[in-house]
Amino acid sequence: MIRHYLKIAFRSLMKHRLQSILSIAGLAVGFVCFAYSLIWLRYERTFDSFHPDADRIYMMYRERTRGYDQLKQWSSCSFASMLEARFPEVEAAAAFELSPVGVAGRQLPGMLHQISADSAFLNLFGVRILAGSRSFLHSDQEVALTPSAARRLFGTDQVLGRRLDLENRGQKTVTAVVSEWNGHSNIPYDLLTGVASGDRNSRNDLLLCFRLRQDADTVAFRHKLRTADARDMPDVSPFGVGRFPMKDLNFCPITACHELLFKNEDQIRQAYIRLFVGVGMLVMVIALTGYFSLLASRMRNRAKELALRVVCGSSGWGLFALFAVELLLMLSGGGFVGLLLMEWLERPFLELSRVETVWLPEALSYFAGVLLVSLAVWAVLMGHYRRKSLVATLQSRKMSAGRRPDFGRLAIAFQLLTALLVLFCFAVLFRQLAYLTHTVDIGFERAGRASLVVPEAGLKGAFLHALREQPYVAEVCESVNALLPQGSYGQFGSTGFQGEPLVLNAMDADPAFLHFYAVPLVRGSMEPGGGRRVLLTESAAECLNCPDVVGQKLGSSTIIGVVPGLYTKAPTIPAEPTIIILAENNAGPKEYVLIRYDERHTDQLKRFVGEWFRRTAGHSVALHVATETYDGYLASERMLMRLLGVMAGVCVLIALFGVYAHVVLACERRRKEIAIRKVNGATAGLIVRSFLKEYFLLLLGASAFAFPLGTIVMQRWLEQYVLRVGLSWWIYAGIFLLVWIFIMGCIGRSVWRAARENPAEVIKSE
Repeated sequence: MIRHYLKIAFRSLMKHRLQSILSIAGLAVGFVCFAYSLIWLRYERTFDSFHPDADRIYMMYRERTRGYDQLKQWSSCSFASMLEARFPEVEAAAAFELSPVGVAGRQLPGMLHQISADSAFLNLFGVRILAGSRSFLHSDQEVALTPSAARRLFGTDQVLGRRLDLENRGQKTVTAVVSEWNGHSNIPYDLLTGVASGDRNSRNDLLLCFRLRQDADTVAFRHKLRTADARDMPDVSPFGVGRFPMKDLNFCPITACHELLFKNEDQIRQAYIRLFVGVGMLVMVIALTGYFSLLASRMRNRAKELALRVVCGSSGWGLFALFAVELLLMLSGGGFVGLLLMEWLERPFLELSRVETVWLPEALSYFAGVLLVSLAVWAVLMGHYRRKSLVATLQSRKMSAGRRPDFGRLAIAFQLLTALLVLFCFAVLFRQLAYLTHTVDIGFERAGRASLVVPEAGLKGAFLHALREQPYVAEVCESVNALLPQGSYGQFGSTGFQGEPLVLNAMDADPAFLHFYAVPLVRGSMEPGGGRRVLLTESAAECLNCPDVVGQKLGSSTIIGVVPGLYTKAPTIPAEPTIIILAENNAGPKEYVLIRYDERHTDQLKRFVGEWFRRTAGHSVALHVATETYDGYLASERMLMRLLGVMAGVCVLIALFGVYAHVVLACERRRKEIAIRKVNGATAGLIVRSFLKEYFLLLLGASAFAFPLGTIVMQRWLEQYVLRVGLSWWIYAGIFLLVWIFIMGCIGRSVWRAARENPAEVIKSE
């Protein structure tokens, strides 16, 4: 029996091979996106979840008063001790430093992770001494290694007494082997050292983690911490920790730190990964919907055959098995192709996501879930159709049009709705990304700009001379600062014109810097003058609440002009209020080398810089290309655009071929109706128009839902950007017309051929 079912299922799939291939391809593409994204999301949300009592361990950070990001490295060992002593809710607290370190004389793939800590860190996280002692915590000449780091460096776990030469830190003696993490962490370590005794109270750039007691109320503790008076804490500055208010303190679970505190601007955010999961699921749903609707249409065409099977003793389970085998073949084909695609895309996926896990078992479990859900949905549809359709066929009566389940039309409407929605989102995303990449004004010129820092001052003159000789280099200058990536910033504290306290970001610059980046003056002038002169960005000028700030005094500085906001970070982050302090008299060292060049020769410039420093200094230097740095901020958007582009193509193809398949089956089912219409005087054009009208109404209905939904979704998505495009009417009209033209192309050939048939031959054959 199974062999019979397999033979019938295979013949059915081959008979409708185009729709079957498209369903398998759509299912495979959707499954790859869904499975990889879910694996990625699960990995991202399990950072540091392996710690004992991970649900009670938190990392503290400070929120800038005027900033838009969080600072995690601000604490000191004395504040960690104070936190544990003065707040009974805190069970343990530790301040520590996380930094990369190189090993001299050893070729290692990457740097080692070092944590400088004290005994509080070991107690908080349960780090055990496997061999040796804790003496490394109190000596600057000792270190502790994890077993994996010991094998990586020395090829054995027996490393006590071995010498280790750390770059810029000198030689150390290994006096302990310590346990290591059992999973992926935001605070990895290969070796542990102690915080130098002289730095325990003076360092205020350490990370701080703490564990709350089981009965502690986190909301109440947060309020208590942020409203505490720093003047009552002798271990803390009266201005607050690190000279900022206590109300700026906040904390988050250590399992949530990866997204909030450790995510780089060029990494994909979790919100986009969740969106990838949803898009992959949507593509699988639309592929299965198209297949189910086609299967239901074929069942209506085969109603008499199925009725005879029932008369001959076939049970409901037998009919279900007949079509379930076909469904299983299609799902198995989609799963097999999907797993092949996952194997092919494994390397780029791991490079992008940085996931360190075996994906195959997890992907197989997800596919099993898709398989079970698909079978359950088909069982419901099969039972509904068998009750409504087969019984009517056995009783030799037709179902009325009002009662007939029209799953095919609903499926086509859903497919069209999905295709319109994905196309609309893709169009808006593409337009926003093109705007951010090529059109938007970020306050300065970024095209054809690059910057670097020469570590050895003695090599700078020779390097500048060699660089100026390159034919594609137009300008080379030294400067005290750089943009994209943002150079050194400080803080400028003063009193505003109305006497209110004012804190601005401060940046040193010189005329060469302003000329190189073509920073325009909105108001004021750059004429030479005496005294300390400064420029304000537009947002900083607004903070002063003065209609004309040019010529005014801000402390001991004279404001000589206003420049646009400098967008040096991701486009979702507003330009921070900044004061530019003009260093005309070489007030600071000119560490940066700024290069203006023909951007078509970017690879050639990188190659020249790398080869020159390797040949002259024996090491490489990082060259920062401004456009590449800014493009790195758009990594999430570019990945989303590529994904939506593929998904939009798949969704449109599934929808259009779904329309085509339904039209072919409808023409086959309604051959006699078309013939009678022709006998009664209907022309081929009228018959084609009747079909076009039906599908035009379906497209119109799908558009009525897809466009408002897409507008709401994309408006909310665009709100995260400081600079964004609007939604023009031509986007809606263009997408509607594009899909309608494709639909007419799918409908026209089949309906025209059916309408041109000889009605007499059709009626005789029926």
